[in-house]
Amino acid sequence: LTQVEEGFAAGKPTLLHGVTASGKTEIYIELIKKAFESHKRVLYLLPEIALTTQLINRLRVHFTVAVNHSRFTPAERLAAWRESLERDEPLLVLGARSALFMPLPDLGLIIVDEEHESSFKQYEPSPRYHARDTAVWMANQHGCPILLGSATPSLDSMFNAKAGRYHLVQLFQRFHTAPLPELEVVDMVGAKQRREVKGNFSIELVDAMRAALQKDESIILFQNRRGFSTFQQCQTCGHVEGCTRCDISLTYHKGPNQLKCHYCGYQTPPVMKCSSCGGQSVLHKGFGTEQIAEEAAALFPKATVKRMDLDTTRGKHAFGDLIRSVEQGEVDILVGTQMVTKGLDFDRVGLVGIMSADNLLSYPDFRANERAFQLIEQVSGRTGRRTSKGKVVIQSMKPRHAIIQMAMNHDYDGMLQKELMVRNEYSYPPYVRLITITMKHRDQKLLQRAASEFARSLRSKIGDRFLGPEFAPIARLKNLYQMQIIVKVDKGSVGAKVRDRIKKAHNEILLSPDFHRVKVVFDVDPNS
Repeated sequence: LTQVEEGFAAGKPTLLHGVTASGKTEIYIELIKKAFESHKRVLYLLPEIALTTQLINRLRVHFTVAVNHSRFTPAERLAAWRESLERDEPLLVLGARSALFMPLPDLGLIIVDEEHESSFKQYEPSPRYHARDTAVWMANQHGCPILLGSATPSLDSMFNAKAGRYHLVQLFQRFHTAPLPELEVVDMVGAKQRREVKGNFSIELVDAMRAALQKDESIILFQNRRGFSTFQQCQTCGHVEGCTRCDISLTYHKGPNQLKCHYCGYQTPPVMKCSSCGGQSVLHKGFGTEQIAEEAAALFPKATVKRMDLDTTRGKHAFGDLIRSVEQGEVDILVGTQMVTKGLDFDRVGLVGIMSADNLLSYPDFRANERAFQLIEQVSGRTGRRTSKGKVVIQSMKPRHAIIQMAMNHDYDGMLQKELMVRNEYSYPPYVRLITITMKHRDQKLLQRAASEFARSLRSKIGDRFLGPEFAPIARLKNLYQMQIIVKVDKGSVGAKVRDRIKKAHNEILLSPDFHRVKVVFDVDPNS
């Protein structure tokens, strides 16, 4: 606490790097108490609505809390707004990124918990902003301290700390007596060859689950894809059933018996024969949370199995109801997507199973390794949070992958050094800033011509400081083709000049009779 206050006194944003269950929330509570003693307000930002649900009751024991997030009705948002505006006494404003826009007179402290989370970035609709970075700017405007907390800080924030722009405080010990969890990696290639699997579960994971349940411990199974199977594929010609509006495969959801697009919402019944060649052998491939929950229930029929993903938490109170049932010991096995990795605090969890670490490492994104490490560390941190040592079983086709080995050793510094070296070599953040220019149109050929013209204009103004144009990772979304140009911008005054020249190139496209209907979207500091 003293070290954090030293950072505040120095007038710098303070980065609190504490291992999972190291007592970061207890530090937050003490700092909020001090702000309240000075009759100041506090803004407490979390990346997920799920986290606000669990935290509210804990904080209301100590403070007057106003909550605001995107699932509130307009009337509830208005009530929260009025409470923040009219209340004279100290107030703790708690919420996800939209809480930034609450009225905050007499702001005395900003806390950004889980600051590394990509969900702090707003994409649609505009404005496209990062809540953490906006909070740092807001703290500067209000002249108040800001604390960024995480067990796995973003490379951007740690880079700022190493450069002296942020004050760094580190906690390497857990708050309670339990040590960091034991991690075991299972080679799924070898396990399948030896037939030591039951569905998507290795024998090692099944044995660990049985041992945990016998000790009356609960289990978290993490799979970063929802639905039952990730695609349907013809065994004759290899065709994968895709969305009619997007260049993406359809995910099979067994509950409603529908193939669904997770991007535009299109859905259709599963096919009985291939839509391309008419072949009769069409199989479901890949697996999501729905399939894992079904298999877990079959393996352990006496256990209560629940899912935490977008499909099961759509209702307004669904998050709260599910979290309460876990806290009260009514859930033995919780299967979930990224939602289960984000700072949730459950006493009974003795085992975490990561169903497929390979999914985390396969994204076409320069941040893929960083995020994979963060996700593995964060979900691992849900176990053994009180007195007993937890266990984590990681299933992977690439058990020797460097990121998996670093996560096995909780080697954040090793990951940091390796990733910073690669990004410096290839000029990626945090050494430069990126601007992603996405161009969209229904006519693919017209879009390609427009993107080529934009690139030609850019090259004449800024040289070769950009990549592309190339089709976006999803080339067509909601019937609009997408092409991208990624501009690398030096930090400082040079960057401002580049942005001005990008605007000039954009204006040329807007004035073109051929291309003025092409939609152009700019995203400064994209998060993917």
